[in-house]
Amino acid sequence: MRRTSLTPMTALEEEHRRMSLKPLVSLTPVQETQGKALGNNHVKPVKSATNKLEPKTRRTSRAITTMRRDFYINRKYNSGDGPDTLDPDEILDDEVLLSRLQRMFIAAEEDEKTGLDIDEFKEAMQKTVGRNNTQEEIEILFMKVDANCDGVVDWEEFVTYNLLEYKEKTLMMEMLREKPFPNDTREIDSRHRDIIVKILFYPNVRKSGAVSSKICYKSGKYVTLSKEGVIGLWSLSMRNLKYYNANQYQNRKTQSWFTDMVAMHNVNMLALTSTDRDITIFDLTGKKFTMRYYLTGFESCITAMDYWVNPNDMNFAILIFGDTAGSVSSMRFDSVLRGGPFGATSAKKNTCKRVSFPEIMKGFVLGVKAYKMSNIHEDWVNKVLYLPEIDSFLSSCQCPQTALFFGDFAGKKKRMYFKVNKGVLSFDYSHSLNIIVTGGMDYMLRVWNPYVNNKCIVLLKGHTKPVNHVVINGTRHQVISIDKGRSIRVFDLRDQACLQHISGRMIKCEPFPITAVFYNAATRTLLIAANQIVMLEKREEEEGFSETVSHNKPIVAAMYSKVFGSVVSACQESVVSIWDTNSGVKMMQFVNAHSRIERGVMVPVEITALCFDQNGRRLVTGARNGTVHVWNFNNGSLMQNFSLPDSSDVTGLVCTQHSIYVSGWGKMVYIYVDGSGEEHRKNWKMQHKEDILSIADMPPNMMVTGSYDGEIVIWSRETGQVNCRLNACISVKPITEGGQARRHGSVKEQNVIPTTQSGTFDHVESTHKWLKGKAKLSRAGLLFSKKSGEFAKQDSSDEEDECKHPLLPALHPDSFNCEGDSQFSRNEYDGVCKSYESAVEKIIFLDTREPSHKETANIVTSGAEGWIRFWSIHHEGGLLGQFNAAHRLGESVFTIKSDTEDNYLFTGDTEGYVKIWDIRDYCKSKKMNSAERKAHYEFLRRKFTFFRAECHQESKQLYTVPSYLKNVFASRPPPESSNPKRTLKYPMLVNSFRAHMRSINSVDYVTDRELLITGSADCSIRIWTVNGQFIGTFGGEKWPTLPNIVTNEYFLSQIPKDIRRAGSARTLKVMHGGKLPMWQSAISILKHRGVERLKKQFGHLQEVASQVLDKRESNEVSSNILGKSYKKQMNHRMPPTLPKFIETPGKVAVYHTLPFVELTPIDPFTDTIKEIQTRRAGNLAMNKLRGLNPRKPDTPAILQVFNQLVKKQGSPVQKYKLGNRLKKVADRYQSPISARGRRRKDSRSASKASSSKSQPETKVVESRDGSRAETKVVESRDGSRTDLSESLEEDENACDKLGSSTLSCGSPGNGSRADVKLPSIVE
Repeated sequence: MRRTSLTPMTALEEEHRRMSLKPLVSLTPVQETQGKALGNNHVKPVKSATNKLEPKTRRTSRAITTMRRDFYINRKYNSGDGPDTLDPDEILDDEVLLSRLQRMFIAAEEDEKTGLDIDEFKEAMQKTVGRNNTQEEIEILFMKVDANCDGVVDWEEFVTYNLLEYKEKTLMMEMLREKPFPNDTREIDSRHRDIIVKILFYPNVRKSGAVSSKICYKSGKYVTLSKEGVIGLWSLSMRNLKYYNANQYQNRKTQSWFTDMVAMHNVNMLALTSTDRDITIFDLTGKKFTMRYYLTGFESCITAMDYWVNPNDMNFAILIFGDTAGSVSSMRFDSVLRGGPFGATSAKKNTCKRVSFPEIMKGFVLGVKAYKMSNIHEDWVNKVLYLPEIDSFLSSCQCPQTALFFGDFAGKKKRMYFKVNKGVLSFDYSHSLNIIVTGGMDYMLRVWNPYVNNKCIVLLKGHTKPVNHVVINGTRHQVISIDKGRSIRVFDLRDQACLQHISGRMIKCEPFPITAVFYNAATRTLLIAANQIVMLEKREEEEGFSETVSHNKPIVAAMYSKVFGSVVSACQESVVSIWDTNSGVKMMQFVNAHSRIERGVMVPVEITALCFDQNGRRLVTGARNGTVHVWNFNNGSLMQNFSLPDSSDVTGLVCTQHSIYVSGWGKMVYIYVDGSGEEHRKNWKMQHKEDILSIADMPPNMMVTGSYDGEIVIWSRETGQVNCRLNACISVKPITEGGQARRHGSVKEQNVIPTTQSGTFDHVESTHKWLKGKAKLSRAGLLFSKKSGEFAKQDSSDEEDECKHPLLPALHPDSFNCEGDSQFSRNEYDGVCKSYESAVEKIIFLDTREPSHKETANIVTSGAEGWIRFWSIHHEGGLLGQFNAAHRLGESVFTIKSDTEDNYLFTGDTEGYVKIWDIRDYCKSKKMNSAERKAHYEFLRRKFTFFRAECHQESKQLYTVPSYLKNVFASRPPPESSNPKRTLKYPMLVNSFRAHMRSINSVDYVTDRELLITGSADCSIRIWTVNGQFIGTFGGEKWPTLPNIVTNEYFLSQIPKDIRRAGSARTLKVMHGGKLPMWQSAISILKHRGVERLKKQFGHLQEVASQVLDKRESNEVSSNILGKSYKKQMNHRMPPTLPKFIETPGKVAVYHTLPFVELTPIDPFTDTIKEIQTRRAGNLAMNKLRGLNPRKPDTPAILQVFNQLVKKQGSPVQKYKLGNRLKKVADRYQSPISARGRRRKDSRSASKASSSKSQPETKVVESRDGSRAETKVVESRDGSRTDLSESLEEDENACDKLGSSTLSCGSPGNGSRADVKLPSIVE
């Protein structure tokens, strides 16, 4: 396996890593010599009491130790004891090899050389510490060390580089280490009105009889106790369950203060102590809170308690407590579950048993044994802890001589005192680590060996106030400590470093110190309390919603280093990171690259620009405060720093051979000499009227700058003189230093382009003045007409072109009074664009093109509104082409990049889209012939999925506005001064996909490996193939090693989570390489199921269905064992059966869903149409015979209720009694028969209601299947009898024949039908 680092500090770094992973050897105490051993410890015992922890025992620098050893080794070899030649098979220590390398550097200096050149350095490294590395790796190391590019490396440079690299990597590892708690806290509202003295965990006990060796801290509740006796029960998420008041059970005039509480969870009880020198035990069975036992007879007030239950036998428990006299007592219970801790109580409800502690000491209480150790402390006991593994206890006080006591009640173990200056306020014991950690008044934490009491083994510093709470997290080898200033610190026991510090200002418990603490290691939750409860919870982010980020703040830039093959990125938090391109792992990071001091605190300053030097070995960064720093980014060492005189924001950096050019919001360009101080600074004359936003180097001797007002200035690098200016809002031709635009071309072009400088600037200045306010509108001639509510047009040409812009109505208040969308003239729109939408955000130079040709563009600019413009600096050139690269209207393009051959242009807009344009023939004098163009098209189809999916044809006209963008330019065109009719043309778009959900601030392309690197405001840096396939996010999961050239075959089939949720179908198709696996399977399933359904319903689809099914069956996978009878199991449900066609007179039939079929032309005069018309006529005749009116148009429900209340009839309509079967049918179809009988005309309803007093005749008709059904027949005036029991399905089969006199009525539920005799319709 090949080594990845060549530095001599590799051994030290590896040793540090091994020691950080090594178990705590010295933290393990000596095994007990008297009695049984402590348990199965995984380390060896310590033989001496003075031993300390091995990792970082002394804070001496590892580099100093190494240099000392080198001195003795050099003296040995110089004396002749060492060998002169190196045996390649000899196994030597890294220190010996490093010493030999040092002697080689010293020998070169003695030969009057400044150091080793690259060839000598290779030879020296291969003979010493670099024996296992390749020539390429040694060359990269030489370039990293030789940051000043003088071609040689001396010993001082080599050692300094390694020390700084080791230092920065150590800091990076500490910063990347996971923090135990979040910095923000959660405050819990409670009913406690006094100091909270205790927080404990009350586990849920299973009554099934199962034996559990450990308490499950994920199932239970929290209990809090305050001084006034209020007890609160909380869920694990700190949701309040119940409050109780323990003081209401005291029959005293004055309330006592409660001091401590323990959970007797095996009997569902709580034990509380108070200042009345008693112990009160409450029963929590069910939802009751009953006082069960009251213990009295204690000589002193109890201040601390602890309770332990044997998990294998819950009848056995121990209660231990300490008092104000310095005594510690304990009570051992043998049969807790048999009647309670102190025996059964009375059978009466809510009775309390009074128990005397002296009687327990004398053995008068069965099942309980009491022990007492008097006056073991000189002060009151502030904490006691029982150690069940060794059957001992620990107790502490604030007396220095008896600060911590370790012993047992049986006297089998030796009793020891741990003396601590100013006493102990809190302590904790860890059985897994077998250590004791104490905190006291001297602000320090001490780590003790339980059997070595004369001196602590580790001393942890950091607190500035007395430490009153200590908790050990044994699973993570951490110590959590809290001082009286509410400051929380988390220490790592393996390297004795502070992992996290939470200031006391974040804990909202002022002005009281923390009085109660509980840490739940299972849920990683810390509860702290004083007068209120505060919760710190380490929440694990859900995998489906967590986003991978590379930095904590938005990305400023991400650049690829061609020299070292890494990616260098910077964010707004002033953090610079170096990433490995092959794996995405962070290699180096240094923070506070730019900073300032505010009130004694170092505050980072936002980085605004960065670039590499000309050799690519150093990094130059610029910040918001006008400072410029030069870095050796491989080890984070600062080599040079400059400051702008006006302290303005740095927006652009360019490095040449010996100079650094800086531009910013100061509207000037400053030149610093590389390697010199600020005394050699030069500055060019101010030529820009607005802030400079971008700068670019234009070989061999030119510099280009772009400002906020859209002006581009071409400078002479040697003299600082202006060669020409370019501005699309003024002219398409270059403007000379005299201020005039060169006039060339035909008369038609001269009419489009302003001919004089004065006329051009008069128009622009007048438009700009109108934008400044209403008072200056008259100067520009843009008067507002109140009568028409529109702006007065100056000429007829402006009336033809009306434009829209969101700033136009905002800049004139009277435009809001106009109804509808306000339209503005072209002059007004151009004025807004020049003032607010013409910023030049990025400039690049196409160095492979002809430098000076009037038809070849070699400068590309991007900026506001998404416009990309191609310029030629030839005096007859100017603006040759422009197009909009934004994905949506109004978006901007902040970054552009081209490949080394200038064949592709990469753009990133503010919506997160990356677009790749083919500019091989765009704005170029030499173009491809037809054969080359055809071959080029075929190459693009094979290379880009997007280009292949868009089906670009060779016959398609080039450089025209796409059809989907024509409506955009109707209201938001480019400036009229840019001559859009000639310059507006689009190159071929070969790829487009959404890479981020927020603005893209940086795009870089690696030509030799065909990789695309994007940095966004969403704090992530992602790497893609040029085809748009996602490889990974820097700082996320490590991806497989990339090949030298990443082609389309390298397909990982993965998509970022945010893009998967919100990406368009086109973006997902591009990222999948043109494949749609999900859609293809879904469509095949739907096609298979749908064709089977359609084959049964429609006869003319029989042939099509059989063809599709045959093709489907041929593609199905058959089993080798079962053969064709095997059918793959499908988890998709069949679609529901379509409802029958229900035809209602005067209403169009509606289906919920319809299967897709190919439509075929039909004859309007077919038998089917005639049959439908006949049925409709029959239904109309039947409804007329039944007295039913045609259905009126639907009205709102509230209006129907209003009409029924207002137009209420005098006599109610008689209701008919229906049979059970007909009721079921009516309820199912929601159209009762009785309602249809009431639908009569208003003129006939009143007369018939008075005349027909007799009830309708009921007939019982036997159906075909033998069932019986009731029918009702009403006799009309002419003597005819009408049956009311019609078919509620309105089945057309009931009216198939007009001459039939039988109506079929039945229930859809059981399928029975009854024939009812009706008069003939024909008669």
